[in-house]
Amino acid sequence: MLMLHQHIIRSFIALFIATLLLCGIVSYVAIQHDNMEHYQSRLESHIQILVRELPEMDDLNAFAKRFKEATQIRFTLIDAKGAVVADSDHDKETMDNHLHREEILKSEKTPFGTSSRFSDTLGSTLLYVAHRFSMHDQTYFLRLAINIDTIMHNFY
Repeated sequence: MLMLHQHIIRSFIALFIATLLLCGIVSYVAIQHDNMEHYQSRLESHIQILVRELPEMDDLNAFAKRFKEATQIRFTLIDAKGAVVADSDHDKETMDNHLHREEILKSEKTPFGTSSRFSDTLGSTLLYVAHRFSMHDQTYFLRLAINIDTIMHNFY
């Protein structure tokens, strides 16, 4: 039979292990959230620069592909009706209307709309950031996206 002090020691050890496990889980979630916010902020910064430069571009599709090659960030330019004007990863002619995508809807109400969701086009989960802006007296949405797997690979 165990003595009283042995019960107390075992209880303290179990409590200590449970506390360590809980702290580890909370830290992991907090660091992961901060990492996602960092990438979201990075995409927003890219958008702010690109919005200033896009009116000077002649071939938006070629630029989108070069941007993707240089940054590994997906580039999509969408008109006010939701039609894709340029995309770095897919033929714009075969793409669905994007007007009702979560990040586009959010960007109509706030400076930057964000979402994390599965992309049917690419077959993976992406972090999307979109921004509504005017170019040549027309409204457009610039959407940038990065693969969540890339973010998580850099996290680990």
